[in-house]
Amino acid sequence: MFLLTVVFGENDTLWQACFDNEKSMLDAAFEAGILKQCFTDDYGTEIFLSKRATAFQVRDTSKAQLAEIEMMLHNARTQNKAQRAAATDPTLSVPQLAVPTGGMNFRQ
Repeated sequence: MFLLTVVFGENDTLWQACFDNEKSMLDAAFEAGILKQCFTDDYGTEIFLSKRATAFQVRDTSKAQLAEIEMMLHNARTQNKAQRAAATDPTLSVPQLAVPTGGMNFRQ
């Protein structure tokens, strides 16, 4: 699947459309940006732009999925490394309190 994100308007409004193939997505981007300022995605979403688009983003979701997985793995490795570093950092260790052998009940 391919996504086309269109940014337009004074408030940078975002609209996103989904396409089954790259060609139909690029055709829609061309139509919206150059020709008629409206297009329909492969799932029936119709986008009509009253003002010229300020930006387009095209995205291959298969490749984007792999990129997101790589970022998640990177975050997991970073978290693991930080946890190992914290385990050996003396400033993070809390001294253990000595507990009397009778427990915490000090009444005798």
